[in-house]
Amino acid sequence: MLSTAVVRNNADVGFAVDPDADRLAIVSEDGKPLSDEYTLPIAGDGYIRQKKTQETFVINLSTSMVLEKIAAKYNCSVERTPVGEINVVQKMIDVSAKFGGEGNGGIILKEAHLGRDSLVGCAMVLNRMALTDERLSPFLRWASSVRNCEG
Repeated sequence: MLSTAVVRNNADVGFAVDPDADRLAIVSEDGKPLSDEYTLPIAGDGYIRQKKTQETFVINLSTSMVLEKIAAKYNCSVERTPVGEINVVQKMIDVSAKFGGEGNGGIILKEAHLGRDSLVGCAMVLNRMALTDERLSPFLRWASSVRNCEG
């Protein structure tokens, strides 16, 4: 239904959240649901474009390498943790990171609070779209070309 509504209304993006609102799902302007692996990189890309500072991102071991490619582009670093929100949050505290999350659509922004939050994620995705004056398709074309293994 969301995909149809996005296309029918010529919307730039559509958002859906899980029942406890800690994970975000996104539908692009063409009505295609994004892999939840793209939620965190889209938000992170917008975050670093706005902050314009070297940052440390914290993600879990099962998250794709897309955010690492973005971090490298902006001379930022990435710390990986075992799977689990508590592990990501603890590492964020340990390394004074301001942004982190998991590849399941869970975004953590310290200035909001140290927990996954889909509404923060919505705002961060919209912020990136505003900063770049782009819909999601150009980012998705690039992100889908990123290899998720080294070698």
